[in-house]
Amino acid sequence: MCIRDRNLPLPMHIGEKSYLYAFNEIFSRVLDAANPDVILISAGFDGHFADPVGNMNLTSETYFEIAKALRNAALRYCGGKLIAVLEGGYNPLALPLCIEAYINGLLAKPFKGPDVYLAPEEKEIDDGVIRIVREVKSSLGE
Repeated sequence: MCIRDRNLPLPMHIGEKSYLYAFNEIFSRVLDAANPDVILISAGFDGHFADPVGNMNLTSETYFEIAKALRNAALRYCGGKLIAVLEGGYNPLALPLCIEAYINGLLAKPFKGPDVYLAPEEKEIDDGVIRIVREVKSSLGE
């Protein structure tokens, strides 16, 4: 996960709870510091649990939650100006679900992906992720 010039080297297979924890803990802090005129997103979906490339054990619901946060941030910081470009996602069955979830999140429409019923069992927030988040927050001056 990369947020502006902050790279969060998250471990593979961490799941939605850990991923969203890291995203939510860092994203708003970076935006507060940047005060952007527009938010540019390279929207990759290879973190989906069925993706052969970047498996982070995420579901389409994860991307829905991320998109909702991005929409709210764009409204708060830059009058709703947000540009998203499709970047990755390599499972032809999972990619359409993730894109639909992402677009619904950006448009504030409801979404419930069927893939959540097939996802690996969700783990608690990974200790390594908590450590990484603390390190990044420290580098941000917290």
